[in-house]
Amino acid sequence: MLNNEMHDRAETQIRNISAAYRTAKANGVNISAVSLPVFEMQQDLDWYHPHDAGWDFHEHNEFAAEVWKGLGTAGVPSQLVVIRYAEYVEWLNGRENTSDARLEYGVYLMAEAEMRSE
Repeated sequence: MLNNEMHDRAETQIRNISAAYRTAKANGVNISAVSLPVFEMQQDLDWYHPHDAGWDFHEHNEFAAEVWKGLGTAGVPSQLVVIRYAEYVEWLNGRENTSDARLEYGVYLMAEAEMRSE
């Protein structure tokens, strides 16, 4: 169960992502879904999101699930994607671990999942 601070933070994320999604759609951008990272190990979270290093990955995953549920209620399609840092580093292929790279990787993982399900 998320504490009040984390619940409030999740609500802020839901509002921000929902607003960005609606703005993008209004401007003709085709967004099929928003990716939300979750982790199987602490090390994956620490390496993938160095600015969040030390945040318990279980709590992070619970936070992501709360955001995912809220986005669904708000009508924003979203998907939880499992991040394995070793696979991410391979995908980066020498590029820097940036916010844009993490965004691209989330899209890549959603596309991979969709291709496997077809």
